[in-house]
Amino acid sequence: LLDRHAPAIVAAAGASFLTELGPGHGEKLAVLARAAVRDGRSLPLHLVDISRAALDAASRTLSPIAGVTTSADCATYHDGLRRVARLRPPFGRALEERPNAS
Repeated sequence: LLDRHAPAIVAAAGASFLTELGPGHGEKLAVLARAAVRDGRSLPLHLVDISRAALDAASRTLSPIAGVTTSADCATYHDGLRRVARLRPPFGRALEERPNAS
């Protein structure tokens, strides 16, 4: 489902910066990232998780995608989002992908 709709999601968001809270292994984010850079654009991604292993796994998944640069914070979501506020470009839109609340 995400593979089919990723280009439309990316186009609707119009984001020039993407943040993932709890990236897991990065597979879903990779689908969105590939759609975002398909036209040759670059896309900075920022990953936030309390698990260094999750950040490392997601970074490995995303690193082969041309045009994607990643940064990461091993932190709580709250602390990570504070840092994102300083990292994101002053112009353009940012897309935050958050885990499902349970």
